[in-house]
Amino acid sequence: MSYDLIVHTKAKENNSLQQYYSDGNHEILEDNAIGIYRFIRAIISRFPESSQGMSEKFWAADIFFNRHCVELCCISSKAHLLKEAIVEEAHANSLCVYNPQEDLTLFPPARLEEGKDESESESEKVEAEAFFSENDEWVSFLDAYANLMERGESIIPKVEEMCLAGSAPAKRCLAALLTSEAERETKTDEKTRLLRKAWSFGKEVANKRYCRSLLKEIEDSARKFGISLEDGN
Repeated sequence: MSYDLIVHTKAKENNSLQQYYSDGNHEILEDNAIGIYRFIRAIISRFPESSQGMSEKFWAADIFFNRHCVELCCISSKAHLLKEAIVEEAHANSLCVYNPQEDLTLFPPARLEEGKDESESESEKVEAEAFFSENDEWVSFLDAYANLMERGESIIPKVEEMCLAGSAPAKRCLAALLTSEAERETKTDEKTRLLRKAWSFGKEVANKRYCRSLLKEIEDSARKFGISLEDGN
């Protein structure tokens, strides 16, 4: 079980939030991508994402976000701590917090809105756009991957084609698929080949946010089987 919260920008019109909660239509929400970016940056600096190999975990699932909202699944035992921090950081960035467990929306207090400095530096705008663009490419790839699964196509050859076309998400996906295949492989030579290939792809995209734990997972697998990822040739 998780305790879920949705952080989102304000509605363009009064009394239209219920529509957003019903159908997820982001078009009724105001644009505040910088606020969303600042919120995510602040909250994960305080509570790192679970897949980063931290001994203490806070999130029951990956944090989903776009330019209008952030969906957070808190581990139930951490819910009280996280809820307070989420509301604090959201309101500091003029964002609302919807609690689906209570069907309750917490709006930023007026006192925080008055005289608030909304200025944005050019460097921050560039950082935010890169942040969202990277997320967009990952979400787009996941949609394409889901379509492959639905059509029953051979996954690895198709993903390899995307890799050759330069797709960073495909390289992240292929590295994970190769690692899983290596875990099932019984022949040491083939297991080594698969893990080294996975590691090679992983290194190419290690700087991507959606690859934050990829190399560690590959290295942990290699260590478990006593395999060196450095090619001796």
